Amino acid sequence: EDFDFQLRLLRVTRFHNLPLLLLHIIETPDSLSRRPDGGQKALTRETSLRFLEEETQQPSVFTSRREIEYARARVEYYYGETAKARRLLRSLLLKWPPHLPSLRYYLPALLGTHNLRRLRSSTAVSACTTFLRRFGVFRKYFLP
Repeated sequence: EDFDFQLRLLRVTRFHNLPLLLLHIIETPDSLSRRPDGGQKALTRETSLRFLEEETQQPSVFTSRREIEYARARVEYYYGETAKARRLLRSLLLKWPPHLPSLRYYLPALLGTHNLRRLRSSTAVSACTTFLRRFGVFRKYFLP
């Protein structure tokens, strides 16, 4: 409910991140976030996708269809639908000009969690990417 409310507010105002602790959250054993069926995760994914569908019809937050597709791919990636995320990201990368921020999520979606963990801990990759890391390119475009 709160997330849906925030998404509706996003259409009429802008949010800012305050570096202050304004709220303490109390979780009880029967809280939605503690349910073993992933109820909150599914609800958040569904709400996010509904918001993006509404944005497709009447844009107010995003400036282009490409941004909406990128956001949709990120939603699918974060909520575990890597095959859908991979498909959306691939289509963004194949269009000209390529959407470079898509690479940041495409590589992990392509590799999967286990291989991504191995890639991040690899000394060979670390040695190869030192130059790119110095300029923030690797982190910016390849790893979320």
